[in-house]
Amino acid sequence: MNILITGSTGFLGKKLVSLFAQKDYNVYELLRNNESLKKISHNYATEKVILEGSWEKILDKEFDFIFHAATEYNRDGNSTHKVIEANYSLPLRILERVKSPKTVFVYFDSFFNIENVKSNYLPDYCLTKKHFIEMAEVLSTNRKIVILKLFHIYGEGDSKSKFIPWLIQEVLSKKSEIKLSSGLQKRDFIYIDDVVRLVEKLISNPEKIEIGSLKLQVGTSVLHSIKELTQIVFNEATIIDPYIKDNVKLMYGEEVEKGDKNLEYPAEISKTSEMFGWTPEVSLNDGILRTIKSFL
Repeated sequence: MNILITGSTGFLGKKLVSLFAQKDYNVYELLRNNESLKKISHNYATEKVILEGSWEKILDKEFDFIFHAATEYNRDGNSTHKVIEANYSLPLRILERVKSPKTVFVYFDSFFNIENVKSNYLPDYCLTKKHFIEMAEVLSTNRKIVILKLFHIYGEGDSKSKFIPWLIQEVLSKKSEIKLSSGLQKRDFIYIDDVVRLVEKLISNPEKIEIGSLKLQVGTSVLHSIKELTQIVFNEATIIDPYIKDNVKLMYGEEVEKGDKNLEYPAEISKTSEMFGWTPEVSLNDGILRTIKSFL
């Protein structure tokens, strides 16, 4: 099986490359530049292609699956051109070159991107995702396209600047006071390995994917408040190191609440489950414990 993947040095991309390589698939990593090449930490025998020169020639090869896992968030507000390139232009250039009706193009959307709702959180990120999905719909008349809307994905290997890894580091470092918001916002947290299991289901059942645009949501269908999540991190950490219990204080209400109330909705996974026999297996407690252990 031939598989092309973008974003292979990212949180999800690394996990997918590992899955594909261990199954002895022919894996092609499409990388932004030589700096991305330096970030590769695995030793799998994959083909690396840099986005420069005549890189598009690689698209002449017939792929069974193409996964677009590259993304840009523009959290600093100064990289709109990079967001457009990663979330819209690059996947569109790849998709336009897909000619075989057998090739499945998989695009990772986010729960941030809500249909018919203008997001106040990461607006250009959401807008580029939204526009690509609209264009993919146009191109889906003779192509197989799968849009996977990921909910709040977490787990080992995520950026340490993200909230869950940051919180784990703060607790494990035994910081006396950790300032937090009220923690009333709710999210659907999905563990990284459960997402990878769904991808494995996709590549094992290509016959279930027909010409057109297939949209699937990927979450647990259960909402947990940020405060509940925070307490789980704290409780699991105290089991590992009892010193934490009486010497680390979680200071709720000390920081301004961020985010968007529109994001408080659970994944609708019935279609995902029915088509591919997939349901999430890892509970929030278990996923958090596994993530904590990766820091030890």
